[in-house]
Amino acid sequence: MNSLGAFHISIPDRLSEPTIPVTLYNVDDIICNRYRVLEMRKGIPGHGTVFFCLDIIERSPCVLKEIPAEYSTEARRFATIPFHQNVVKLRRLEVVGGSIMMVQDWLPDNLSNHMHEEITGEQIKKIVMSICLGLRHCIRFLSPENKTFIHGDIKPENIFIATDGTYKLADFGEGYTPGYASQEQMNHGYVDYRTDICSIGHIIEELCEICSDINVRNELKRVAKRCTCPNPNDRYQSIQDIICIVSKNEDEPEKPYHLTISQLYNLVLIGEPVRQEMMPVLQEELTTEEICDLAAIYLLQGQPYRAIDTYNAALPFLKRHLAYAGLAKAYLSVSNWYGAIEAATEALGYFPTDYQSIYIYIQALYNLTVEHINTLSPDSFPGKKRKPQVLHRLCPK
Repeated sequence: MNSLGAFHISIPDRLSEPTIPVTLYNVDDIICNRYRVLEMRKGIPGHGTVFFCLDIIERSPCVLKEIPAEYSTEARRFATIPFHQNVVKLRRLEVVGGSIMMVQDWLPDNLSNHMHEEITGEQIKKIVMSICLGLRHCIRFLSPENKTFIHGDIKPENIFIATDGTYKLADFGEGYTPGYASQEQMNHGYVDYRTDICSIGHIIEELCEICSDINVRNELKRVAKRCTCPNPNDRYQSIQDIICIVSKNEDEPEKPYHLTISQLYNLVLIGEPVRQEMMPVLQEELTTEEICDLAAIYLLQGQPYRAIDTYNAALPFLKRHLAYAGLAKAYLSVSNWYGAIEAATEALGYFPTDYQSIYIYIQALYNLTVEHINTLSPDSFPGKKRKPQVLHRLCPK
């Protein structure tokens, strides 16, 4: 092995970073060095494999849902959907074993758990408005060209309830549920966005049965009756029509939308081009994770030195593991073995089971050893104080 070619030596297969298919993860495994699997469900229609996890970095529960191959064209729209209080939040996208995964908030409570409890007129209006506003938001940002977005499975189980009592729409495109599906869905006929209006009508019918306010109940029964007309042409023709009736035309206008750094990172992750004019004006104070996402954008777009500068900017803040792990990857991409080892060592000090940092550490150490086999000494090693501890973890006796 020639030390003069150290910068161009390919790593042996045994040191190559493994790509684990989604289907091979199990409970207690860690996905993407970040999400510890607490529970999982396989073969869910519309989502394939679903993982209920703990985000180790954010220290909060989350759900990872696989975007099946047949929905790959929708990945770009999922990547850029902005936050709305009535839609379960998409935190980010991740690529796991070649599959695109959505990372969303984990909300264990849903409307179906409360369909036998008496509710007031104000409560039923709040629920109906939440469903409609959430669906309108999805129509705005998830509709394909020349077509209106269809949720396809609006039912109480897909209306989640946050800890502050906010109702949130989720689980798009999972098929349909008898009892809430439209007649055209049940008969496998032509289906458009008006099938969702029918589903909302069925939910309103059920809510009216437990509503204590007679006036509101009678008013919404008329709304439900029109929503559930067998002929789609006889229903309300837009979700905005229902919003105007329930809110008495007091609906707030939709706010302007700008791409965030995290959404730009999602686009780069799935291979979409990000032009300079799409980058936000970075005047506001960024969180550490946003800074790291920005650095990851630079790295994925072939600007490693700019990524290194950006990762370094994140180090004075909290969540240093995230910045050090990214910095190690950036140093490795420009063959800076010392920098990669030092940054990976720091990352492992915060998160000892970060498999990506372990891989980077071994890869950089391998190249460094080949290149400087005769000159390497403890005094010249940047991570000398913590190196024995890391190696002990990697190579126990």
